[in-house]
Amino acid sequence: MTEAELAKQPGASIAYENKITHLYEVRRLIEEWQNKIRTPMMHEMLLTQALLAEIVENKPLFRCLQDHLPLQNLWENYNLWKNNANEYLTSRWEMKRRIRNKVLQLLQSAKGTNKQSGVWFSISDKFEKPILKRISEKALGNQATKHKFDNKFNMVESIVPYSTEFGEIGKDVEVYDLFVDNILVAQCLDVRLASEEYIRISDYYLNHEESAKLIEIFHKSRNEETAVISFFPKDRARMYTGEIFILI
Repeated sequence: MTEAELAKQPGASIAYENKITHLYEVRRLIEEWQNKIRTPMMHEMLLTQALLAEIVENKPLFRCLQDHLPLQNLWENYNLWKNNANEYLTSRWEMKRRIRNKVLQLLQSAKGTNKQSGVWFSISDKFEKPILKRISEKALGNQATKHKFDNKFNMVESIVPYSTEFGEIGKDVEVYDLFVDNILVAQCLDVRLASEEYIRISDYYLNHEESAKLIEIFHKSRNEETAVISFFPKDRARMYTGEIFILI
């Protein structure tokens, strides 16, 4: 039976429309998937530790993509990229934890004292971001920029008594907001000393051997990402081949 004869069969029009709708949904999913196959920079704050591409995998329609994209090398490279990208995310999270713990140790040193033994009052959830951005710059082959400390946004507050989860100091103190590269990273007791200490911490981790390892894993993941993306042409030309929808 020819294609023209098939088109005249009862229900053929509905089946054809369903097929077109299905292929359109597959095409949209492939585009979404492709756009999310990426290795984030060190300083990018993700809402989840999962790769964005893996979130797309949770969609029911994703299970049929291998039928629509029967390219063995694509899937082998994709799985290889996922494994290394997840290793990179774990290493990046570990670096973030190391930086935070360094400052928490300084805060802990003030516990139970009656003097200002440290410059930090509290740290924000973005304390590490300017430091990780410098590591990102280094990974891209650029010279790490110097931090900018903007004092005009510092707000002064009187705390009575000086109390944190790390202990209390029974005296009035002035607490300042510390902005680094336009990011509120902490509250401190002395802007100048906190700025100097922040630079020391930043330089230490910029040149730390763990940063070198993180950069190495990042480049490996980025190279594998490029290999996967190479299967998706820039012009995004499309064709239908029987029941198979592929990108050419």
